[in-house]
Amino acid sequence: MTTASDWRKRLQDALQKAPASSVKTKPKAKKKRRKTKRHGGPTAPRSAWDTQPPAPRQSLIEAWGRIPYRFKWLAYHASAAYLGWATGLVSWATYVTAWIAATGLLSVQAVFWYCAAAATFLLYRSTRGWPLPIAWLAAVPACSTIVGVLLYAPTQ
Repeated sequence: MTTASDWRKRLQDALQKAPASSVKTKPKAKKKRRKTKRHGGPTAPRSAWDTQPPAPRQSLIEAWGRIPYRFKWLAYHASAAYLGWATGLVSWATYVTAWIAATGLLSVQAVFWYCAAAATFLLYRSTRGWPLPIAWLAAVPACSTIVGVLLYAPTQ
């Protein structure tokens, strides 16, 4: 039975016996570079990915149609929440949320504010099919209420 040291010794002996000149390697062939002619001067595109088709002329309505729906939704609701922030609806919703948390979740006034919030969201849902400025004005209290509740952070 041969051990690892026997194999190592045999390999070293074989390497020492083989002359270094007996192993011949072929010379590597040099790659020939093709010369490409540039047509059109130094400003002409050099490859297929350098070229871009000219942007087609489009109207404002077509440009609006190409904006992704998620971005339109975000712009619509963020601007409504900003108007609520500027008018003080967000801070009022945060104040009401803090008041409900301090006085109890099932008091008579808390239930009144729950009903007011539900009416706000029903108004928002019912005006979604109306013309955009009216529907956006109905979204202001709904977005402000959501942002105001989310900004409530108890300090205790």
